[in-house]
Amino acid sequence: MLLIDTIINNKKLIFISFLLFVLEYSAYSQTTENCPNKININDTLIKVRTDTIINLCAENNADLYSWSNGDTTKCVAFHLVADSTYSIILNTYNILEPNLVINGDFESGNTGFQTDYTYNTRPFGQTNGFNYGNYCITNNINYINHYFMSCPSSNHYAIFDADTIPNRDVYKTTIENLEPNTYYLLTYQIRALNSPQIEHEKPVIETFINDSSFGTIVVEDNNCTWQTINYIWHSDDTTSCRIRLIDTNITAGGNDFGLDNISLKKLCVADDTVNIRIQYPIAENDTIKVSICENELPFLFRNTEYTSAGDYSIEEGDTTFVLQLSVNQIYSDTINADICFGEIYLDDNFNESTTGTYTKNFTSINNCDSIIVLNLNVHDIYVLNIEDTIYKGEVFNRYGLILSDSGEYTVKYRLSAEDFCPTTINLILHVIERPEIEVYFPNAFTPSLSTNNVFRYYVDENEIYFLRFEIFDRWGTKVFYSEKIGEYWDGTYKGKPCDMSTFAYKFLYSPKYDKNTVKELSGEFLLLR
Repeated sequence: MLLIDTIINNKKLIFISFLLFVLEYSAYSQTTENCPNKININDTLIKVRTDTIINLCAENNADLYSWSNGDTTKCVAFHLVADSTYSIILNTYNILEPNLVINGDFESGNTGFQTDYTYNTRPFGQTNGFNYGNYCITNNINYINHYFMSCPSSNHYAIFDADTIPNRDVYKTTIENLEPNTYYLLTYQIRALNSPQIEHEKPVIETFINDSSFGTIVVEDNNCTWQTINYIWHSDDTTSCRIRLIDTNITAGGNDFGLDNISLKKLCVADDTVNIRIQYPIAENDTIKVSICENELPFLFRNTEYTSAGDYSIEEGDTTFVLQLSVNQIYSDTINADICFGEIYLDDNFNESTTGTYTKNFTSINNCDSIIVLNLNVHDIYVLNIEDTIYKGEVFNRYGLILSDSGEYTVKYRLSAEDFCPTTINLILHVIERPEIEVYFPNAFTPSLSTNNVFRYYVDENEIYFLRFEIFDRWGTKVFYSEKIGEYWDGTYKGKPCDMSTFAYKFLYSPKYDKNTVKELSGEFLLLR
């Protein structure tokens, strides 16, 4: 095995090992200012006719590694295809002190954090009392529950008897005065408390930073071994963060766990891209087949630029060979999508919930980047609160609801065809008995008096639809007619006072609760002078 070491400023930064070929590569590096783990490398060339394996190692020791193939180890083996070009990316992270989480190791006891759970320190020897939704700080969990695995420790940690109520925060804390546009590492340790010999449910912890979920983990039985959970978070333009841990498994029985060593530390970040070209050695009358993507045009080969696909005859000294250049198309697509507020667009590997334009790059079957642009429009959701009353026997038939009972109802309903998102309608419906409508008429009236000087009806005018009010003399002559509610007879006919006599009335109306029914009242009364 031939080992090539690259020396930059007398400091060894990266090494590459390979099997009997020559490697050509270039790299650019972008690092956080004053980051100690910078990476830099020079150019080389590979000539080989078959696929090969190349091993890349970051020589500086970093706390975390992230390669473009998803590997997180310091050294990674890449399978390279002959006569191809590759871009290999390495991100390295160094963890910087101090820990910004107050009392993340719980050595100061029950302080420095918040929780929706109830603090409970059960006395030693007590056989019950530590229940669902309880927690405590201890270094001996057998004091709390003798069914827990002993796992003695000289250090304190928090234990939780997970709740059966959903969406309750196990642990939460807010950290201020962070640096914007900076990477941070959230770390915590967790382990199951129950014996693996006993069948039980497992805690499932979902981690949130500033209300963004970083995923869930299942806490496996591991015989007193702590699981270490790491999440890398970028602060963007914020200067604070709120850390929340939620146990999403609400099934009772064995869903208990310990929590310790919660930390948020700044990361020093180094980013490096290595461009690698694998090239055939050329012999007399060779045919070199090269397949590239259209965004790689013009293609530089042997100091000559080629701007399109084709077969090219090339002479180099006494050697003549053919370059067969094929150009693969880049697939691109623009998606215009609409969702409602609170929804998430998940198609085509997107995970977006706010209005904006987003771009995803994928590798197609031709090994070319496929570009999908998402124009996402998030529509507002409106809430309409309605309180209505119907009479017993009637039916409320609106907003897609057909109801005849009192109660509170919620439905999503599009108020118009132009609405993309349905309106949330909260209805409070009252069903009441039909009222008895009482209409009273006097048996006499005197037009010359200051009171009782018109002949009128007495009724709650809010309960009726007025239709007609008529007065007749003893010979059947209609002396008064009105279809206007609140209009009464003053004892005159055609502008002249009527003589004292007996008259008759007819009153027709519809109850408001039954507009299709007409009721008629009639009777006699005296006009007095």
